[in-house]
Amino acid sequence: MKYRNLLCFTFLLIILALFGCTEISKDEKKPTSPIVQSSSEISSLTDKEFSDLGGLKDLKNPTKDSFKKVNIKINISNFDTLKSPKINISDNWRSVFGNNYWFGSGSIEDDKFTYNYEMILHTKDLPDEEIEKKLKATKYEITWKENNNKSESKTYSFGDNINFSKR
Repeated sequence: MKYRNLLCFTFLLIILALFGCTEISKDEKKPTSPIVQSSSEISSLTDKEFSDLGGLKDLKNPTKDSFKKVNIKINISNFDTLKSPKINISDNWRSVFGNNYWFGSGSIEDDKFTYNYEMILHTKDLPDEEIEKKLKATKYEITWKENNNKSESKTYSFGDNINFSKR
């Protein structure tokens, strides 16, 4: 009986030693696809935001309710762990919204990849459903290389996570 227990114990030690000696390279530990969190929030303007708008003299009876603010945020939490990551994103929101685009500005933080864009839309003739439709139709693409150096890509929509809020 002691011999059998000693044999089992020795066998288990050998198995544990073999598994303990195998090491996964750092490249194999890296996530192989982007982890993307995105949101688009559409909200009404505050009184202060409306009073700060320029170019209103060209409109007939402009009101605060005929404008909306759109905040777009994208965060790729593992961008720095991807191999040769690139993002193809366009800030040409005027081409998406046409004359409804009033103005906007954005920023990109490259180190961890965070994209923020805030725009004001003149929505007198642009219902919420149309804003949502246009955001869903506008895409951005992320490309990276897998561990075998094969290029991969994923396409996302700016309308993947839309929230309409009231102030």
